[in-house]
Amino acid sequence: MNYFSTKWTKKQKGHIIPGPKEMTSREEPGFLTSPDLNILTSRGNLAIAKIAREQLKQITNIDLPVIEVDCAEDAILICRESVIPASAAEKIRIELNRLKDRGLKTEAYWLEITESAMSMAGLDASGLFYAIQSLLQLINNNKNGRVPSLKIIDWPDHSVRGVHLCLQLPHLAEERIDLDYLKRLIRWLLAAYKLNTLVLEIDASVMYERHPELSRKGALSKDELGEIVEFAKAHFIGVVPNVQSLGHQDEFLLRAYPELAEQGSNTYCPSNPKVFDIFYDVYEEMSELFIPKYFHIGHDEIDAIGKCNKCKQVPNYRIFADNINRICEFLLAKNIRSMVWSDMLLPDGFEFKDACNADKYNTAKSIDLLRRDVVICDWSYGGSKEYPSIDFFQQKGFDVLGSPWYKLENISCFSRYAKSRNVLGMLGTTWTGVTLTPQHGDRAETSNLKSRDEIVDGIVMQGEYFWKSI
Repeated sequence: MNYFSTKWTKKQKGHIIPGPKEMTSREEPGFLTSPDLNILTSRGNLAIAKIAREQLKQITNIDLPVIEVDCAEDAILICRESVIPASAAEKIRIELNRLKDRGLKTEAYWLEITESAMSMAGLDASGLFYAIQSLLQLINNNKNGRVPSLKIIDWPDHSVRGVHLCLQLPHLAEERIDLDYLKRLIRWLLAAYKLNTLVLEIDASVMYERHPELSRKGALSKDELGEIVEFAKAHFIGVVPNVQSLGHQDEFLLRAYPELAEQGSNTYCPSNPKVFDIFYDVYEEMSELFIPKYFHIGHDEIDAIGKCNKCKQVPNYRIFADNINRICEFLLAKNIRSMVWSDMLLPDGFEFKDACNADKYNTAKSIDLLRRDVVICDWSYGGSKEYPSIDFFQQKGFDVLGSPWYKLENISCFSRYAKSRNVLGMLGTTWTGVTLTPQHGDRAETSNLKSRDEIVDGIVMQGEYFWKSI
């Protein structure tokens, strides 16, 4: 199986997703795919060419040889020659210089299809990879084997284009995680639609060596999880580990250590030093496995704070800020920046009421105590012309990732406004586990999850509008 078919992809009627910034069609016969072709790749891009070969074979059942050739640029040609003609090499150089002259940088690409060749190049390796993804969609959309003659110049609006996935849901916890399905999600959904970041919520779904008591039955081994991380990296997707901290501990820390709860809640007591002894071990173990640039530490939807005798002596906003700062400092010593969800920092009055939870436990003042290297994942699920929470966090000195859910208006409007504010990027949420494969039915057994098709639709739309926000 290859591409995920959704209602939204069908409405695009064969158009490339995300839509290229510039595409010029030509009145020429186009290129005919056939078994006598070669994939010519510049040296250093052999891994990309091999992935392209695998994807092309899945789409067409044609297995083409890959040949390394001398070429100074990040480029690939699919043609009948076994070397890159001098004229083609010069054409590649000229087109890439034009991209540079326009001020474009990473991830930008050029793709040109003529009757004699399908040529593509990027300003870097990721740009070349995205050119291939556009080409593969064109091939898939033209079942007669003839790809239309055209030229594409394309680049992203957001440098971070991410999706958050829960590795496993509580009601499916006894089932084995489907690694093949997860790889299909990475190759044929995330990478295919040019998403470049995967925030993977791990919690109890990996076998921890230092704290095996935290792991669920059926959890992935570290080798299996490492395999997924490397597979994603090969598809130009950086994987950010997400281990929820403070809140949502009923299915993680408190399942093994109920005595660490903050008086009958699903929040741990942040005044108990044992909490940090355990979490530091978890963060260190996962940091060594992922080697990430960022680590998402959660902190959303806290249901209790400041209840025990020790915590009562400190204002809630200081408890909340201190908990985040302690973790951030631990991770920053490893050159890893922390991400947190936004809702416990937002008082009422912003665009989406459910995303403003600071007034419930008086944590709004935490914002002024937080380290400014924290990245705020600002989730807001309504459609709006403006998202003032972005301005609020930026004025406080934070980098922001806009975080919509699955509805078109929410995704498109949020991405557009975030681009106008020059945010760090976008992070789409899903709240669906990767074990939610077709055999598990269309709807998860939890009330806040939407159907699988709606969520996959949302991810495709996130790919569209995170790349091309207008």
